[in-house]
Amino acid sequence: MIDCAAGARRKGAHHNRRYHPYDDIPAMDPFFERLVVRAATFDELLSDDFEPLPGQKPDAERAARRLAEWCRSCASGDWSLLNQRLERDGLSLAQVLPRFATVRRSAGAPTPEWIEDAIWIEAALRSCVEPAAGPADSIGAYPFESLFTALIAAADAWVSSGLEARIWSHLEPSVRAGAL
Repeated sequence: MIDCAAGARRKGAHHNRRYHPYDDIPAMDPFFERLVVRAATFDELLSDDFEPLPGQKPDAERAARRLAEWCRSCASGDWSLLNQRLERDGLSLAQVLPRFATVRRSAGAPTPEWIEDAIWIEAALRSCVEPAAGPADSIGAYPFESLFTALIAAADAWVSSGLEARIWSHLEPSVRAGAL
């Protein structure tokens, strides 16, 4: 038996989609709010979905690192080309820098669709599912098998929730495995 700590199940906004096995979990918690902010792309940070907050010295250093990385990725490290790009987009370094420091999502900004997957995947990884028994001649357990077994079980439940029970019950296990 695998000893797993059961984590709190969470959910985000649900945008007209079929039932998900973790739909009954409470609203998004601060961990996922931080994840949305920390994983935001440069274009998202510069959009109206985010607003800058007053920052401290470490925030200014982070902003400078992000800006330098953006310059390397979009202008091959050429600051004059980055300035041309910003001008073309109607932006300036003074407008961009605070948004690369400390930001929060604007009130009413939509939740990114990908966070829903992150939430159910995190909940699945915290759940406890016994790995399926392998063939008698198998060499042993796979690294992280218990984590992926829980994730596969949750994905299987989600896929099967989109099919009528009478259809799902007629499918062979090999077909069900291919549905994932």
